[in-house]
Order: sequence, then C-alpha cells, then structure tokens
Amino acid sequence: MTDLEIIKRIRAGNFKAYAELVERYQSAVYAAVWRCTGDEGATEITAQSFVRAYSFLGNVNTETDYAIYLFRCLLMQLQESSRVQNHADVIPLYEQI
Repeated sequence: MTDLEIIKRIRAGNFKAYAELVERYQSAVYAAVWRCTGDEGATEITAQSFVRAYSFLGNVNTETDYAIYLFRCLLMQLQESSRVQNHADVIPLYEQI
C-alpha cells in the first residue's frame, strides 16, 4: 500500500492506519535524528516528529511525497529541540544578581 493510500484512509477516519506510516519510516527518522544529536534525546525527538507530522496531516498535499513532508517535520522538531536545549543553560539575569 502506498503512503498516499494510507493517508486517504486516515483522512477517511481510520486513524490507526497512521501506525503503518510510523512503522514504515521509524528507522529512517530515528537514524537521521541520531546522526544529528548523537543519541541525545533521539527517541523523544523521533516520537515528537511523528506527532507533529500527524497533527498537520490534513495539510499534506497529496502530490507531495509523505517522506519529504515527514522529514520537514523532523527538521522543525530538531530546530525546536535545539532552541530549547540552548536555552536550558541560560541563567536568567535576575537569578545572577
């Protein structure tokens, strides 16, 4: 079954069909995250990427390859995670006084 067929099933109300897309791409997404983060939070970022992709699934252009869409979501998640991580080390000025 193609990604497009699975997406059509999801849009028709078969929300469990998303598990097929997760299963299909989970290893590739995890590997990409691991290469970028060195395993620091790779499992969590992978899961969050799939959640992000699912939440915007209604916006997916059916002519666009789902893998491209998913990896765009992954990049956004990595950027967000990086911003959060970079701010974790920042001590607010009022705590320094």
